[in-house]
Amino acid sequence: MSRLCLLSLVAVSGCCVVLDGSDAPIGPFYEANKASGAAPSRARADADPTLSVIAFVDLQCPFSRRLLVDVLRLRVVFGTNVRWTLRHNPLPVHDRAEPAAVAVLAAERQGKGFELAGALARSKPLAPPERIADLARGLGIDLERFARDRQDVALLERAQADRALAVRSGAAGTPTLFIGSRKIVGARPYAELEAALREGIEAARAAAGARL
Repeated sequence: MSRLCLLSLVAVSGCCVVLDGSDAPIGPFYEANKASGAAPSRARADADPTLSVIAFVDLQCPFSRRLLVDVLRLRVVFGTNVRWTLRHNPLPVHDRAEPAAVAVLAAERQGKGFELAGALARSKPLAPPERIADLARGLGIDLERFARDRQDVALLERAQADRALAVRSGAAGTPTLFIGSRKIVGARPYAELEAALREGIEAARAAAGARL
């Protein structure tokens, strides 16, 4: 399948996938975590987290939107035990995904990235670019600064760099989660995600104890 020479969107096991003729890359966990360490501002600022979780999403993908709603719940449940990093993989067939990603990155500059992502995930269908400011207003975001930041080409480049990283990291389908060293592709039941996080935390604590 990965050798098909076409560009199309398919739904596979609860995820959106673009088939573009490329092979799946090697070393997804290494690539994603190496990059997340280089950009700590992209993550929720938790003190001494036990587990690192990276989420690659396309905000126009219905499966990514479902996952984001669960992620907001999981952030509350696990608190400072988990370091969350949100990365963007706007698929080229989704015309609203890239503007939405840039808006979330603009909200990140005011500490409201996850909050705006959650608001966008709950909007059905995904709010068009001209309506995103209304969602931002409801979150207490400074709209003048938000408007300026949405025009900042550096944020567009960050969204595009996230997509390139997703491809290199084996996260071409959205959503893709890296929970510690475990990769999960597609929207999964909330209970399954919670169990995976608990297992990841236990494994990280056991590994830390073994090093002492």
